Amino acid sequence: KKFNDEARKMMKEIDIPEFSFEMDLIDAKVIAVDDKIKAEKMMLALDIEEIDNDKKAILYYEMFKVTGRDEDKKRGLDLLKKIYEKTPNIQYKKKIDELEEI
Repeated sequence: KKFNDEARKMMKEIDIPEFSFEMDLIDAKVIAVDDKIKAEKMMLALDIEEIDNDKKAILYYEMFKVTGRDEDKKRGLDLLKKIYEKTPNIQYKKKIDELEEI
């Protein structure tokens, strides 16, 4: 958490706003260890229409890992598959395989 706070401060100082989503997601994942409800609320706050489908796919993948809800799994899996069709990235494939095995 401390490292993430320091990294967020540096990103703001050098004005790289696109890292804000990733930093907020990391914060939520850290909080999920102790408070899944709070982490879920934080993740839901990240689901704004301005974020691209790549980020939404990762968000719902991570939300499923916190909530275990089929709805989050389906949303993440559907988005990951669409993205993977356009950009065959091994990281997306690993996440797809992981979700399909659950």
